[in-house]
Amino acid sequence: MTTPIAISVIMACRNAGRFLDAALRSVRAQSLGDIEILVVDDASTDDTARRCLAHAAQDPRIRLLRGQGVGPGAARALAVAAARGAWLAIVDADDLIHPRRLELLHAEGEASGAEIVADTVIAFHDQPGYRRAFPLLQGAAWTRLTEISLPAYIDANRLFERVPSLGYLKPLIRRQWLAETGIEYDPDLRIGEDYDLMVRLLAAGGRFRVIPTPLYLYRRHAGSTSHRMRSADIEALHAAGERFLAGLPDGDARVAARRRQVSLRTALHFSRAVDALKQGQALQAARLCVSRPRAGVLLARALAAAVRNRLQPAWRRLAPPGRRPPDVLVLGPDRRTATDTLARLRAAGLRSRYLATPPGADQRGLEAVSASCLVGLATTLAGLDPPPRLIAAEPLASDLRPFLIPGVYEDAPSA
Repeated sequence: MTTPIAISVIMACRNAGRFLDAALRSVRAQSLGDIEILVVDDASTDDTARRCLAHAAQDPRIRLLRGQGVGPGAARALAVAAARGAWLAIVDADDLIHPRRLELLHAEGEASGAEIVADTVIAFHDQPGYRRAFPLLQGAAWTRLTEISLPAYIDANRLFERVPSLGYLKPLIRRQWLAETGIEYDPDLRIGEDYDLMVRLLAAGGRFRVIPTPLYLYRRHAGSTSHRMRSADIEALHAAGERFLAGLPDGDARVAARRRQVSLRTALHFSRAVDALKQGQALQAARLCVSRPRAGVLLARALAAAVRNRLQPAWRRLAPPGRRPPDVLVLGPDRRTATDTLARLRAAGLRSRYLATPPGADQRGLEAVSASCLVGLATTLAGLDPPPRLIAAEPLASDLRPFLIPGVYEDAPSA
């Protein structure tokens, strides 16, 4: 008889060798050890499979599955079919998770009875000139436990809107409930596959709870699939949206779904205009922008951003050098308790900096640290290049160590 597993971690990847070691180390380091890790190599042409097998040789919880290169929707579906855990956890192969993430989300799911649970997200750049972290969900609403309705989820996933995108949340999903609904990943979707699954699950009556602690670290980089939307991918996403809309009754969710379809049509015009410019068809690009003016505004913004990116390296060379970052960052609830430590560091010739943490956090750990504190810490540390070492009283030291971005898990042994 197969022993039950608490969580099946699903990681679909294609040519993710550059990031896979760090992603797998972050999953292997989870405080909740009752997990399996299903890595789907979706016909990669780099060393993704070799790196995964190296980790699997050290950790029997890892299984490598071979995809057909169809796309992330099909790769995720393959992993779901092979999963044995009571919960499914989606983690992208270029992202990182806090060591206690699965423990805390699992506890919330079991206690609340919700079918879907997630945490908030800290994004960090992985490009030259971007050493900055920031919360993807901002505002007072995300500093407390939140339950997300279907209309709210749809509205927060319209493209090119100034609203926090809930599509970036990577949920834990109760596997038995997923099987009972019969809802599966759409294998035809190369982008938006998680959103498409989530709206159908919510429409089926799923409860979606979000804890306020940001434990998922989302890496932004030039090679990210979500940053390279092709016209064909948007068309497939729009078609999936039309199928979903056709089954919705009148109400707030239907109104929200219609608004999202409008944003997808704008995105399609924008994408086609970009394609036309790349092919030297400026007149065709202009026609597309005239037929949908919002696409023209987006194209102008994209061109301005491209010019800024071209000029940025030269500007950085001309800009005066910034202050040298500290070698060591000392965390604690009271600066007086850190005085001796700071003095010893100075005597050793090390530049140090003190950062205050909430009172009592060093005794109670991560639960005592507010979401705003973690985001502030991540933003502070991410701006320091190279990142400093971290000194703090346990258990806070291990809880806050992952927010040293970049540098998360980089001091862990490689597989």
